[in-house]
Amino acid sequence: MNAIAGEAEPPDTSIYDLIADYYEDILIISGLYVGKTDSKYLEALKLIESIKPRHLVFLGNIFYTGDDSQYNRWISFIDKLKEIVTSYKIIIHAVRGYEELRKREILRNIDVIYAGIEDPLINRFEENIESRYFEYLVKFYTPYKDKLWILKYSYNKPVKIYIYSRYRYEDTLSSEEILKALEDEKKLRNVDMVYADLTTYPILDDEKMMGVPGVWVEDLEVDSEIKPGAIYINEYGKPKLILNQQ
Repeated sequence: MNAIAGEAEPPDTSIYDLIADYYEDILIISGLYVGKTDSKYLEALKLIESIKPRHLVFLGNIFYTGDDSQYNRWISFIDKLKEIVTSYKIIIHAVRGYEELRKREILRNIDVIYAGIEDPLINRFEENIESRYFEYLVKFYTPYKDKLWILKYSYNKPVKIYIYSRYRYEDTLSSEEILKALEDEKKLRNVDMVYADLTTYPILDDEKMMGVPGVWVEDLEVDSEIKPGAIYINEYGKPKLILNQQ
């Protein structure tokens, strides 16, 4: 899969979480908050299905746990996502967000996973629908990263990409200040591209190749504008901002 052969001086690939080949593209989506009543995760899934990327990166705050009916929305999301990634052979990657329920908490919080079913583990080997979705969540969270290092091969030269999440949204900063923070991170990490969930609306500097995807929810306790979007990196290693038109 990795097109390293033929390079005169191939880069050190040992530090990367993902190596994307020449023909592979990447879609970055942030802040789905699946489980929240005003989450637009269904629209995000439509976007994913329309693009059919080889690599799908979920950045920060994918699941939300503060709603009584969250479990049904989790099931809806998992079912539809499973259908899409299976049909189009999409590979999922995830970077943990600042409010994301930690994987060890999700896996031990029986009341959340089993939606109030009394004594769900009385028979640990019994097959039921809750066990199936519990297994899906385990598979989703097992490869979760605090940050993601990507080497994307292009037809010019390999592109180094760094994706990370912050512990809170920088909702008081202007878009210029957000881009300056990304540029500082880019220099610090010595990469070609950097993307993060620093704020709640989409931004992209396509020349400097850095930006923020936005969030897919209508209401958050922030001072900044809330707007969904995504960042798409094509097979040539060129980024593009995609805005949700619905």
